[in-house]
Order: sequence, then structure tokens, then C-alpha cells
Amino acid sequence: MSPTHDKNESPPNTTLDATTTTTTDATPHQKSKHKEMQLTDQTNLLPFKKVLICFLGLSLCIIVSQLDSVTVATALPIITSSFNAGSVASWVPSAYLLTSTSFQPLYGRFSDIFGRKATLTAAMLIFMIGNLGAGFSKTIVQLIVLRGFAGAGGGAILSMAQIIVSDIVSLRDRGKYQGIIGGVVTIGYAIGPIVGGALAEQATWRWVFWLNIPIAACAILVVNFVLPLKKVQGDIKRKLLVVDYVGCILTLVACTLIILPLIWGGVTFPWISGTILGPLISGFFAWVLFVLWEAKGARLPIVPMWIFRHSTVCGVYIVMFINGLITFSAMFYLPQFFQVALNYSAIHAGIFLIPVLGGQVVVSWIAVGNSNNLPPSSMMNLFLRV
Repeated sequence: MSPTHDKNESPPNTTLDATTTTTTDATPHQKSKHKEMQLTDQTNLLPFKKVLICFLGLSLCIIVSQLDSVTVATALPIITSSFNAGSVASWVPSAYLLTSTSFQPLYGRFSDIFGRKATLTAAMLIFMIGNLGAGFSKTIVQLIVLRGFAGAGGGAILSMAQIIVSDIVSLRDRGKYQGIIGGVVTIGYAIGPIVGGALAEQATWRWVFWLNIPIAACAILVVNFVLPLKKVQGDIKRKLLVVDYVGCILTLVACTLIILPLIWGGVTFPWISGTILGPLISGFFAWVLFVLWEAKGARLPIVPMWIFRHSTVCGVYIVMFINGLITFSAMFYLPQFFQVALNYSAIHAGIFLIPVLGGQVVVSWIAVGNSNNLPPSSMMNLFLRV
């Protein structure tokens, strides 16, 4: 999702229609070097009542994705026991995170090319199919593969919801609504562990995956029949021609090569070994190639390099990285610690996570209430200190 710019700090001009043209801000040398695609402006500011309806639909999408992220954590020990999988079961959440991380950068640009509604619908369908298959898995390998498939769609849901909110509300109200999204996310985090523990313990772990399917189906209906989003002009052939395929491949390769050794390190293989260091070094090299390609070669880059010229953007990315590192570590490892080391039930393990995740709900709503009174940098500084 691209940040907002004022008139003095605008990216290369991107306006209507999916036709190839040179950017208006480019120098003659840059124009001759490569061309950029013009994009349909999908901004569609709505009155409050319609925003509320859209927001409820998007909240369904968000709750589904966040529930899925955390319900598996509390059910994992029971899944491990069911398949007698041992340490291999750690790949159930890892496969989801691997593919969701790898595919997430692609969806923002896909939504520019194919439209927000089509992209979000495709992501939700991939997510649903993956979860449906995961619930019917007969072996741990099938479950891991299908969780990876679900992650290829699930990783896009939250970011797509944030992009759509930016399209339908004004810049002045954007911080407020993005803060509410943060509250919805943490509500999903807070109730997910309890739901996952209850289903795994009282019913079957398969319902951990099936639970999201009817909710996701309702969300897809809302997205397609309620959200008044603009369509992107142009035929499908022209749209396919402008996809940054090299950038897509480099993104997937780089993420996979870096995340895999981080999962293996210290568990499957020693940290100081060729199996770990080889992919890590190759992954960083792939990222260098990706940056060079996006900066110099891509006509419509997945990640425009100009966004990193803004210190605010870089600061936000760093803070979000730290927040994700801490939050996901707590969500995935505390339930296993409570169940395996302390011998608590899955339900109790979920309940014990409420103070951790419930606090995030409170802080999110505090941030929403003060978004127009305090500078974002002041709030970020305060919450980081806490």
C-alpha cells in the first residue's frame, strides 16, 4: 500500500486507463530508459452510511484472516498428537506465514492493475479453498501444503482492506479508520486462541479450518455486492502484459530463501551450517537483485523505490516489523508453552493469551480516540516506550 503524498512530494503521475506512457515527472533520460504504466485512480469517497456498510464487510474479511492466524496456534499441540508428527508439525503455521509473507507484496500492485474488488475476492477464494482442503487432510504433509496454499490468499486480506479504506475515506479521516481496523485485528487475535482451543478440545481440530469458510463466504458476497468500488479500465490481456513478473519471481524467491533457514535454524539444522547459511546468503542476494530491478528495470514496479526516500515511511515499516515480531512470537509460542511445558488444556492456553492480546485492543482504541489530537510520531513513541 502506497503512502499518501502532498503536492510537493508526489510520485510519478499515475492517472486513468491502463495504457503505456512515460511519467510526467521523469527526465528525458529517464523517459528514454523505460516507460511506466498509468493506473486507474480508484479513489471513491463515500458518505458515512456507505462507509459504515463497507467497513462492516471489510471487518468480516479481517476477522476471518486474523482468526485463522491465531486459532491454529492453540490447536497445534492437538494436531501434532493427532498425526504423531513431532517437530514436523511446526511447519503447519510456518507454511502459512511463509506463503503469506511471500505473496503479500504482490497483491497491492495486482489491485492497481486488476482492481481492488477482483484482487480481494481472488485472495479470499484462495484462502477458503486452502482451509477447506486443510480440514480434510489425511496426513501432516497434506495439511502443511494446504496451509501454504491458504497463506497465499490469507496474507493479502488485511493489506487489501487497508487499501480499500484509503480509497473510500478522506485523508483527514484515514487515520481514524485505520486505527479502527487495528482494533478489529486485535479483537480477532483476542478471541482466536479461545475459539481454536475450544474447537480442538471439544470438537475436532478440523473445525479450526472449517470455521472460517462460512464467514469468508459472507465476506465475499459483501465485497462483490455491497462495496461500490471503481473498476479498472482495460482488457485482461493488456492487464496481464503489465504485471511485473520478474519482480514477482524475485520476491517469492527472496522471501522463501530467507524465511526457510530462519524456520530450520537451531531446530532442524545448526545455525552455522551450509544448509542455513547458503539459502540466507542467496536470499539476501535475491533481495539486492529485486531492489535493482524495481529501481531500474520494472515498468510498473511492485515496490516503487521512491517511497523509501521518506523517513516517516521507513520509520513506520521498522515499527511494524518490531510489532509483528513480538506479537506473532507471543501468539504462536505461548500457547504451546502453556500446553506442553505447563500441561494446561488448549482452552486455558487460549484464555492465558487474553491479557497479552486484549491489551492491544485497548491501545488501538486509545490511538483512534487521539489520532486527531496527537501527532502520529508522538503516539508511536509513547506506545514503543510502553
